[in-house]
Amino acid sequence: HPTNEAETTFAIFAGMERAGAWRARRHLSNLTMFGGSRFDFRGATFESDVCELTVFCAFGGVEIRVPDGVNVRNETVAVFGGTDVKHIHPAPGAPTIVLKGLVLFGGVDAKGDKR
Repeated sequence: HPTNEAETTFAIFAGMERAGAWRARRHLSNLTMFGGSRFDFRGATFESDVCELTVFCAFGGVEIRVPDGVNVRNETVAVFGGTDVKHIHPAPGAPTIVLKGLVLFGGVDAKGDKR
């Protein structure tokens, strides 16, 4: 059954990865500073129809891979950085990943598979 607890991940002068078979909770948070984080949702099981991924990314990068049929909504704020969402093939009624947070001197890249 779903949990309301957030999963928090860190990548400080290092790397962090969630890939393969894993449970994507309703709330995920990530701190990336001078490092890199990777979230691959292609093998994930979503606990909710909405997955909020809140990032604080400074001088680093966050890579997000999304399977076909999953929606992505970008609500991040970028200062001397950016968030790029591309090759997303959404489907009605499918889970939605909501990107939130702050990107400083870094980048967040959310992408699906090219067709």
